[in-house]
Amino acid sequence: MGVAETGSAFSGAWVPRREALSVTERQEKFCLEMVRCGNATEAYKAAGYKPKSRHAAEALGSRLLRNDEVNERIAKLRQQMGNPKIMDAEERRVRLSEIAKNRATKDENVIKAIDTLNKMDCLYVQKTQLSGSVQTVPDRLVIDYGDNAED
Repeated sequence: MGVAETGSAFSGAWVPRREALSVTERQEKFCLEMVRCGNATEAYKAAGYKPKSRHAAEALGSRLLRNDEVNERIAKLRQQMGNPKIMDAEERRVRLSEIAKNRATKDENVIKAIDTLNKMDCLYVQKTQLSGSVQTVPDRLVIDYGDNAED
């Protein structure tokens, strides 16, 4: 089945029309399958490619994912089609807020929900502690980790 310019059925679902990106028809099928199943190996085979082995399908599916045009198309399809099974950030925030505000929720789950919301909002500062000394020399930075090893 070819990819229609105005939208068609593909695996029982409506497919957005193929835009003027430089993906081939088979790459388009790969993109659609990738959005559907989320597995590059399976998408590669379902798109009609004939790999000689599973290992080849894994490598070639991964290679397709590194193609800029293919990545753009997958992103566009995900945006257009959306996956109702996957919560977006706003839905996660709402759900976590409901858990945190529900009086029947155990305290440990309320704390986890609040902690997760704080992480999502980047409210925690990640601290890194270094030990040793730092010496500066006019054209370079020398860091002494205290192990007294010479290069």
